[in-house]
Amino acid sequence: MTTEQKISKRAGLRFFEAGMLFGIATQAAKDIKAADPLAGGQLLTLTSVVFSVISLEAFLNEMTESAEDSQHHDYEPQAVGLFARMMGDMETASLETKFVMSSWVLTGKNSDRGAQPFQDLGSLVALRNQLVHFKPSSLVPLEPGGAVSTEEANRKYLKRLESKNILAPAMYQGSWVYHATTKAVAEWSCKTVSAMVTDFASKVPNSMWGTTVKGIAGSFKMT
Repeated sequence: MTTEQKISKRAGLRFFEAGMLFGIATQAAKDIKAADPLAGGQLLTLTSVVFSVISLEAFLNEMTESAEDSQHHDYEPQAVGLFARMMGDMETASLETKFVMSSWVLTGKNSDRGAQPFQDLGSLVALRNQLVHFKPSSLVPLEPGGAVSTEEANRKYLKRLESKNILAPAMYQGSWVYHATTKAVAEWSCKTVSAMVTDFASKVPNSMWGTTVKGIAGSFKMT
């Protein structure tokens, strides 16, 4: 019996499957066979990026429902109920905002969006949104003499990732999607989500709900 199944059994009819979704993201990253982690055009990267964010959204939703189940027990601290109610009130908020506010409710301290792992989460969500709300690339400017230059056109899509050294080199012509689909980007997306879940689990109270959260967080460990 898996950790998720054991926790589900204790929680009644609640099934937790965020870890399974994260497994899809990590397996896709592992399946990229490119010898060079910066080789572009690795389409399995798209699976890693999209499913890593989906799994993080699922994790937060599942932990919210688990908190709703647990908040009425006398042995649970007040923070569990506050977390559940806040998440209900913030249903339409961004994923980054939900995690920042969760940190505040669970610890009483503000989190810096510019610090890690929140900074990488913002970059990952932006990349995911560009992919799932895809729009045609801008017209590619021509250099003097008619040569094609994609560097400037790609920069607006990939600016937040340039400093991470995970993109395909700019010397290769191609759309921004080509430059973003590397094994390095796939691995980074999974590591970012793993770090976010680990950070969240480190802030939950020592309670039955906290034990549930930490058990589920174990399925987000990078192997």
